[in-house]
Amino acid sequence: MITTVDQIPSSAAAPWTDGVGNDDTTIVESLRRAAGTGRRLVFLDGKLRPEHIPFADLVQRSEDVARVLVGRFGVAPGDRICVFGPTSPALIVTLLAVWRAGAVTVVLPVPRRSDAATTRGNLAGRVAAAQSRLVLCAPGFGPQLAAELPVTVAEYHALSGSSSRLPAEPRPTDAGLLQFTSGTTATGRAVAIRHGQMVRNPATVVDLVGVQPGDTLVSWLPLYHDMGIMSIAGSIDRGLNLCLMATESFIHWPGAWLEAISTYRGSITAAPNFAYALAARVLALGRSRVDLSSLRCAVNGAEIIERRTVLGFAAAAAEHGMAPSVMCPMYGLAEATLAVSITRPHEPARFLRVARQSLERGQVVVQFDGDGGRDLASCGRPLPGTSVVVTDDDGRPVPAGEVGEVRVAGPAVVGHYWTPDGTPHPEPISDGAGRLMTGDLGFVHDGELYVCGRKKDMVIIGGRNLYPEDYESLAEQVPGVRTGNVMAFALPGTERMVVVAETRLPAADAAVLGRRVLDTLRRELSYAPHEAVLVPVGGLPKTSSGKRRRQRCRSDYEQGRLSVLAVVR
Repeated sequence: MITTVDQIPSSAAAPWTDGVGNDDTTIVESLRRAAGTGRRLVFLDGKLRPEHIPFADLVQRSEDVARVLVGRFGVAPGDRICVFGPTSPALIVTLLAVWRAGAVTVVLPVPRRSDAATTRGNLAGRVAAAQSRLVLCAPGFGPQLAAELPVTVAEYHALSGSSSRLPAEPRPTDAGLLQFTSGTTATGRAVAIRHGQMVRNPATVVDLVGVQPGDTLVSWLPLYHDMGIMSIAGSIDRGLNLCLMATESFIHWPGAWLEAISTYRGSITAAPNFAYALAARVLALGRSRVDLSSLRCAVNGAEIIERRTVLGFAAAAAEHGMAPSVMCPMYGLAEATLAVSITRPHEPARFLRVARQSLERGQVVVQFDGDGGRDLASCGRPLPGTSVVVTDDDGRPVPAGEVGEVRVAGPAVVGHYWTPDGTPHPEPISDGAGRLMTGDLGFVHDGELYVCGRKKDMVIIGGRNLYPEDYESLAEQVPGVRTGNVMAFALPGTERMVVVAETRLPAADAAVLGRRVLDTLRRELSYAPHEAVLVPVGGLPKTSSGKRRRQRCRSDYEQGRLSVLAVVR
């Protein structure tokens, strides 16, 4: 439990007078403006002990570090500087220092235990792709990174002791972040996001959901994920206080997130769907005495949003004071900075039950009751200035009631994937009309966006489009299967589907579980998978942010790289 409480300044204590977050400002300017209001960062360590840092101190510390970057390492505006380590005050200061030096931040992912070797290999690839010559890291990581990377490596604590002059502050049109995409369907690509986009897009979300200056954002999200770093940028610009903890604290005990919201009166938070499922379990244990009445917006995004998760968390959190309209489903992606659409404030999360067989034909048929339907979450309406259109493969808008590719245009959309020399990337990001081709399938109903899945993950069997999410969601409901840890895919050149699921059961019991999974899918869906494969905890490949990597899983299956407990055909 959090026992030390130091009240964060409220909006009543320090009024905020700025207008609207927009692309005429930078994160550096936003922080300096907020420093005069008494806003602060509260960081919770692994034991949830708080460290309080006024924004004014963040300005001074980041400028001191920026002088070191310029004077000792020769960092110049436009340089790409990589930052590596778990979330900490030193990491936050380093990020701000890179921006104050006019350089571009590249936040490297911290390896997951189950996939540490692969992630370390990806680090070298990202450093090379960014053409970075400097990696700044948390204490203790320096020797290992220096041995693995052909660039200069410096630990945070060494960034002191320089009186070099600082360059002019970056402009809103300057690149501030090189964000690698998730890599769920391919090797992660990078997009260069301008300072103005970093501020405007998340600040618009803050405004839309009704959070006020002086309120508090609580977050455990990793800063190498767009939702994590953009939440901080938007919150600083809109005059919010920050309450942050390392992602590892949430992984070790998901209840730490809820305790932080309760203790520091969090008004807004954000997380992927799976995190709310874990939080609901924590609340269901009945041992938590948290007060969630301060929470006004809980953004749910970054992966498919499930009805049972949203309703389960809402019901459990209601027992602790949370209002029913707090959950805010959102749709976004790194290529659009962060957010494309979101549920508006004071509107309960909405779901539409669509007949699965109609979705297989690319049609939307609403089903009000009975079996055979799939519940899809409304991701709300587009942000102001953003347009969303659902098209066929040739970019033509599809008629109402049909599924197509979601394409997006607006000020937050990045025009192309980044290349070091500015030459066109071999993979286009936009169509001839300048719309971002998201690769996501969805439809619009009553003016709101519903997302069905990814084009590249579709399973086509017998002329039908089968969604792997249907198979994964149903398999996860079988007792013994780990929630959020199932992947379904088709084998190339065949009409065979495979479902791979994680379980904590021993190998002796895994075969029985595999049979229950196949029986459940055969009973509920129009096509039964050919095979169910059971693997131990950590056996499925995921991105650094925890998303499913179905194509990688298929490759591991085909090449015999999965650690298999049982196979049931």
